[in-house]
Amino acid sequence: MVLIALMAGAVHAAGVAYPHWDGNPAMVHAGEQNYLSLGLQNMVGDQDLRFTISFLRNDGDIAYFEDYIYDVPAGRDDIEARLYYHIPEGAQPGDEYIVQLNVVTSSPDVAGGIEAGVGFQNTVPFVVQPEAPATSPPSETGAGGYGYLVYLFVALVIVGIIVYFVMRKKKE
Repeated sequence: MVLIALMAGAVHAAGVAYPHWDGNPAMVHAGEQNYLSLGLQNMVGDQDLRFTISFLRNDGDIAYFEDYIYDVPAGRDDIEARLYYHIPEGAQPGDEYIVQLNVVTSSPDVAGGIEAGVGFQNTVPFVVQPEAPATSPPSETGAGGYGYLVYLFVALVIVGIIVYFVMRKKKE
């Protein structure tokens, strides 16, 4: 119980909202170049967080980020990380490219020592569709979509549980 009370001050509700995941692939066309918006969120606590993004898998090296490190101030849910992609010209309808991301949070203010961060992993499948569109505007889905609500709900539940245990400990 003492450990819970000590950790309560270090609780963060960080999250990443993805517009596509297993079961909801990005539908793309051969030769398409575009990006997906990922929403980085740091909604609980008063500490800024650093999000570091890396690839666990990147079929055909189709995807990249312009930046792989993002500083997200406390209380923000509107920081965008753009996952750029380029589908090969010779891709055939039905071809699938898998991109697996690993996102780890840390405090930008901590130098040395041991720090517990949060890690997120997600698979973003890209499935090639027949006939390419004339133009490909940037994806508007991302942090404002359904994924944002799921992360917000989970964060609120976690905070509620921690508050319950802290209040219960104070009564004892």
